[in-house]
Amino acid sequence: MKPNRFILLIWIVFSSLIVFSAEATQYLPEDWVSYTDLRYITSIAVDLRFVYFGTRDGICVYDKLKERWGDPITTGDGLPTRNVDVVGIDVYTNNLLVSSGSNIYSYASTLEDWESYEMEGVGGSFTSIGVNAEYIWGEGPDLKIRFDKITRSWVPVDRFEDDIKWFGKRGEVDIKKPRYSFLAPFYIPGRHLERYNMTAAVEDGKILWVGTEGYGSFKYDLIDLTSTHLLMGVAGGGVDAMYLDEGTLWFGGKAVDAPAVTRWCETDSSWVYYDKENDVGLFSNRISVIVADSKYVWLGTEHGLTRFDKKKGIFKTFTVFDGLPRNEVTAELVHGDSLWVGTSYGLAVMDVSSSDFTRMTQLKVRINHLAVSNESLWVATSEGVFILDIQSGKWLQFKDPEGLLEVSTNYLLFDSGKIWFGTWRGLISFDMRSKTWKRFTYPVHLPDEKLRVLAADEKNLWVGTGSGVAHLRKDIGDWIKYDKRDGLIGEEVNAIVIHGDYVFFGTDEGVTRFYWNDPFLVR
Repeated sequence: MKPNRFILLIWIVFSSLIVFSAEATQYLPEDWVSYTDLRYITSIAVDLRFVYFGTRDGICVYDKLKERWGDPITTGDGLPTRNVDVVGIDVYTNNLLVSSGSNIYSYASTLEDWESYEMEGVGGSFTSIGVNAEYIWGEGPDLKIRFDKITRSWVPVDRFEDDIKWFGKRGEVDIKKPRYSFLAPFYIPGRHLERYNMTAAVEDGKILWVGTEGYGSFKYDLIDLTSTHLLMGVAGGGVDAMYLDEGTLWFGGKAVDAPAVTRWCETDSSWVYYDKENDVGLFSNRISVIVADSKYVWLGTEHGLTRFDKKKGIFKTFTVFDGLPRNEVTAELVHGDSLWVGTSYGLAVMDVSSSDFTRMTQLKVRINHLAVSNESLWVATSEGVFILDIQSGKWLQFKDPEGLLEVSTNYLLFDSGKIWFGTWRGLISFDMRSKTWKRFTYPVHLPDEKLRVLAADEKNLWVGTGSGVAHLRKDIGDWIKYDKRDGLIGEEVNAIVIHGDYVFFGTDEGVTRFYWNDPFLVR
């Protein structure tokens, strides 16, 4: 073998080993679970154990035995479509059926795979889907059709057989019949009398399951006519801020149409929503940052700093008239009895006990992130990184040899003797013991050079970018990248929360919970 060919072979083998080390861990599909805005119910299907609620953004799954929500089914789990027109169950195969537009999809849980039953040359959409032993049936406006399970083909029909189990409009009850008069006037009033129309209803023995347009679902007892409100999902879907507060996760988004702030209690899987239209003291639904202390949850909004009293359940918002440099709050940090608040043009500190603000007039820039170490406040800004000695009040600018921190540093993190800086030009680390710098770049280490958020524990560093997540296994120095192909609901990762063996990623399309430390991994 010629020397150059030998060198080429060695390079190929070495490259393969590098790739293999980064891709060796194969996670299971159930290790990735995503939550979107699942309050807009379009269809309901019931079997012996579960209730499936089709929505505009996936499928909610309610466990009747445990009387709590199970994991939802979204595009992050492989669901081929976001909008579900009809959800059904093939009782002969136990496959889950979904229609969206002119397509029907089938999910076989044993294979953990979705199959598409495509209709070539047939237009229209389905309002009902049905099953019997031989066929899957579809009905829509001016459309009657069946799918042969053996030949895998569609055929238009003139009539339907009598033994079909229907889902969608044909499988739902008519809530305007006298039997359901207790539902009149057939909408659900919100907290301030806003109306949420009923969109679907299915009878299940002594229970009536009802879905609404934007207010989740309801479980009615047909004997005593009591009801239970069942809510699930992240309001609006997009997440820019997350915070874990003693088993409760808070989610906020800063999109123009952000409808509410979401609170999820992990222990009982309950979901609560707060919005400016219904909650006095909350001035804006657009949230950039969330932190908490023992008494309050602090929301950074576009119209001020909002305080939520955890005991009293009330909101209060502070603005420039109370001492903020600007109303748009971009960063927060709890430190002792103080709350440091970064805004779009300056920094202030609040005495939490008195609610008095002191402005830091030395910095008149956009504040991106705040961290504290040894009574020094580190401030990541649009024009570099600055350090404040909290005791003396002295400021200095922290610079790297290449001047990369001076462009725009979005995030900084202290971790095991290192400082990590997330910038628009990649990830930079500074070892405080050896005083050495190191840079991690796209595409070798990162899926994108513009970094948005960092999080770390003893063994891992997680990096959120506009094109997915980078994961550093610190013990062996390996980098792994994750995107939608792995299970992320969205690739613009704006917030990260580590919670034991799980890590939550807040994205532009929802929240993904990743069981990164699954003990049953395929290696």
